[in-house]
Amino acid sequence: MGWTFITNSTRKWLIEDRTKSWTRDFVNIEWIKRYGHDIPENISQEDYRFEAVCIKHCYRGAAWKGTLWTIWEHRAVNKLTGDIVAFSRWIGCDMFQYDKKDNGWGYKDMDESCGPCIYNCPLSYLDMTPPENEEWRIGVRDYHGYRGKLKVGERLELKRTPVPWVTVASVKPLKGRGPDGTIYRLQRKFIAGIYESDKV
Repeated sequence: MGWTFITNSTRKWLIEDRTKSWTRDFVNIEWIKRYGHDIPENISQEDYRFEAVCIKHCYRGAAWKGTLWTIWEHRAVNKLTGDIVAFSRWIGCDMFQYDKKDNGWGYKDMDESCGPCIYNCPLSYLDMTPPENEEWRIGVRDYHGYRGKLKVGERLELKRTPVPWVTVASVKPLKGRGPDGTIYRLQRKFIAGIYESDKV
């Protein structure tokens, strides 16, 4: 998909628009059979309503561009009883950008299955949805870095830095002492794990 820009739009308006729930008055029977349970054989697509609900979202980025992360739940609802007979969840990724020419914001929409090259998706979103692209999820976990508990005096192996390891000097704020004694402020995304120099 390409970019869609809306003239005179604001980022706030676009976020509201891109997270708005919607419904359709029928549901594809094959979709119900794929995501449902205990589905009778003689069902009609007109007996069900399709609902798309954004159950969580957040914006991560700078003043003029960023990413809107969403979790969507699609549901098939029995019109007579109100029961949800089928549902699926997935992670959405909308790249956002301001365009001076249109004097407004635009978006490029993707989802996890596309394997977006953006990895700042909240880790909690991975726990709330079934995996569609394990390689992308590895990238998200790698972006967020080491999540284990840290202790002062523990030696950490680093990644993507010229310093190979540090010893934890303080936890809040997180700081480490490098091999030459220099104190560095640390971000967890650069921690590969607990340093094991004697590991064979």
